[in-house]
Amino acid sequence: MTLIDELKSLSKIVSEKLWKMTDDHPSRPHLIFPEYRDKRIRISEQESKIIFSNVLEQSRWFYSVETPTVKTYVQSGATPLSARTDISLYETPSPSSKLVNIELKAHNATKENLRKDLEKLLREELDGLWFHTLENCNSATLPRICEKFQEAFHDLREYFGGKRRSILFVFCVLETKELINKLIRIEGSKEEVWADIQKIFSETPAIKYVKVSPQPSKIQEPSYASSINWPKHRFVYSKELNRSSFLLITVRGNSYKLRSLNNDNWLSGFKQNGASTLEELVDKYDFSEIAEVSQDDRQYTVQPNPDYWQGRINELNKKYNVCE
Repeated sequence: MTLIDELKSLSKIVSEKLWKMTDDHPSRPHLIFPEYRDKRIRISEQESKIIFSNVLEQSRWFYSVETPTVKTYVQSGATPLSARTDISLYETPSPSSKLVNIELKAHNATKENLRKDLEKLLREELDGLWFHTLENCNSATLPRICEKFQEAFHDLREYFGGKRRSILFVFCVLETKELINKLIRIEGSKEEVWADIQKIFSETPAIKYVKVSPQPSKIQEPSYASSINWPKHRFVYSKELNRSSFLLITVRGNSYKLRSLNNDNWLSGFKQNGASTLEELVDKYDFSEIAEVSQDDRQYTVQPNPDYWQGRINELNKKYNVCE
């Protein structure tokens, strides 16, 4: 498992616990969201910080909270000062083994608020995780947040050089229990990094849905197919299903078919052993990458055009450095 895979897995566990806090779930954490004086629920990054700490106690990682930065920053006033990183991960108890810095955020933050924490992730020159909690998310919320990220990164282009590193952005939506991942890699020229950031933060987000179960019997759980509303076709990648290639998934309700480059019977597709429904497939396997089918793709029906669709799979394998 790569470092990024570990961070995705860690973020998924934290998200599941946050989602359980919003329900009468039998295995919910004892941590609760407090109320303001006017009875509104307060949701902040503090809850995710506590849950991260609890989860890390059961993991291989050593960690610190409010970690002093190596570099100095002018984030208020005029004097350069050491800042603080919300959480840092270490391979050993030695402070010199630090590998990852984690920044936590909640709600639709201002561009300047984003810029300050992004500057720390960039300038400390370690791999990073940005975990962002959103109470809800409509069709306009995430595009506006992504626009602010682009504006903030634009002001930080001078820090795109240095050590090769990656930053995983995870958006955890509480109301709809959605997990949205975006990954940027700081490598190549500053112009290449900036172009990649613009592309990633302007794309339609790939959403990884994670079902929280079991629900208490008194709560009526909607059908899985209606609650996640998967499109008819998607390209997906899961090391557990096929570590050497993307797959094309075709969905109808809670039924699915997978197709791969080496699918002997492309026409009929196949189902994974032990996962007879879409619900079971998504619950059992982690899709580290999901790519949407484009408008151009939709001109070609799947069954009679295997060469076209297998060509698209090859393109994605090359784009994400997956080798058949």
